[in-house]
Amino acid sequence: AVASEDIPTSLPEAESLLAQHESIKNEIDNYKEDYEKMRAVGEEVTQGQTDAQHMFLAQRLQALDTGWHELHRMWENRHSLLAQAFDFQTFLRDAKQAEAFLNSQEYVLSHTEMPTSLQAAEEAIKKHEDFLTTTEASEEKITGVVEAGRRLINDSNANADKIQEKVDSIQERHRKNKEAANELLTKLKDNCELQHFLQDGQELTLWINEKMLTAQDMTYDEARNLHSKWQKHQAFMAELASNKDWLDKIDTEGQALVAEKPELKPV
Repeated sequence: AVASEDIPTSLPEAESLLAQHESIKNEIDNYKEDYEKMRAVGEEVTQGQTDAQHMFLAQRLQALDTGWHELHRMWENRHSLLAQAFDFQTFLRDAKQAEAFLNSQEYVLSHTEMPTSLQAAEEAIKKHEDFLTTTEASEEKITGVVEAGRRLINDSNANADKIQEKVDSIQERHRKNKEAANELLTKLKDNCELQHFLQDGQELTLWINEKMLTAQDMTYDEARNLHSKWQKHQAFMAELASNKDWLDKIDTEGQALVAEKPELKPV
């Protein structure tokens, strides 16, 4: 079992093989006292003896020493391999969780559409800000996986190349998601400004249409006397004048919006 070359392909298997290997070390340690006694007796018996029988016994003792140390060396080598495999499988498990976070983020970022009303636009910003909060909460786990991978690479893990590839992939996807999330927030805020402007414009349009109907109202022209006509006309003109600032404000906001964001001009 000490010389086994089986490489675990999952975390449970790595844990199991490592535990089995630890139990072998305990078994070896149980023979340590017997080995040391046999070695001490052998050295005592062969000390100063030069005949063939004692020389043969001395050679057997030397072979015993060599075998004992080789057994420990093999155990250490196998233990190092299994420990590295365990660390690698642990990294893969954590990397899989990090990739699940990234998959979820990428789905949200690619399926967010621009709302077509002010209320929906404001709600979309709130929803995206909540998404950013969740993203920030998962960032520690993602960076933790990256840092763990780097430590394994620095420790010359047997799977360093695969770990590096996974670390690079997670880092790049994480960077792109953060960039896309910030860009989307900017677009949602721009859209909210646009929807606010369009709503104001729609309200003004409705008011203008209403005033045009008032101006065309036959009862306005059929007022019973000139004074009554004059009063209605004065009230109508006063209302138009009082709302001129409203029209100017919307026009100014529209011009500023187009100047700042030319892509909105077709709207």
